[in-house]
Amino acid sequence: MNGKKITGLFTLALLLALPGCDWFGSHDGHGSSCCGGHTEAAGSGEVLLSLKGNPALYSSDLENYIDQIMAESPQVKAILDAMPDAKYNIFSGMVAEELLMQWARENGIYDLDGYKKDYALALKMLDRQIIQKYFQENLMKKVSVSESDAKKYYEENKNSIPDFVVTPASEKDGKKQAAVYRTFAEVKDSLMKMLENEKAQELYAKELESLKKEWELIQPLVMGK
Repeated sequence: MNGKKITGLFTLALLLALPGCDWFGSHDGHGSSCCGGHTEAAGSGEVLLSLKGNPALYSSDLENYIDQIMAESPQVKAILDAMPDAKYNIFSGMVAEELLMQWARENGIYDLDGYKKDYALALKMLDRQIIQKYFQENLMKKVSVSESDAKKYYEENKNSIPDFVVTPASEKDGKKQAAVYRTFAEVKDSLMKMLENEKAQELYAKELESLKKEWELIQPLVMGK
């Protein structure tokens, strides 16, 4: 996983009006480095940004950036398509990141002990997030919800789920009006996904307990007790 791909996720945050931050940027001005010290090959295509006469961003960097965002979260494509200035906003975020990294190089930030500690902590946090992602993906392979199970859940719970109710039951002029619900066909996909997630959460807890026993976890301290 290289720096350009990682920072794509932060650019999405910038796109949604949150500040971006590149934790994994270049230390030497010649492309982004990753935890293994690998330097990314130069981009291709049109040079979109130069710093001190050296190409910093190419058109291929921008396209790869956007492709990575959509690969990580396909639903983002709809957001990007609906925002005429989305591509420019993403590029502006990339420019800001490159400027900050250049500032860091110029001011010796990468050599500071505090930076090195922060960098190591960020890598550790990212590693844990990635491992959790793969663990959850592995769990989802073991989870399935049949259409009949989803239909049964719909019939038993449609009264208690606001999103299923179009018009609640009422009484008018002494006559009771039955509630109107969204049909099962309308909610089937989202309902099955919800039930899959619930099963995955239950399986997550069971898998952790199983791992504790398998690896003989010793937990002498229980916080708050």
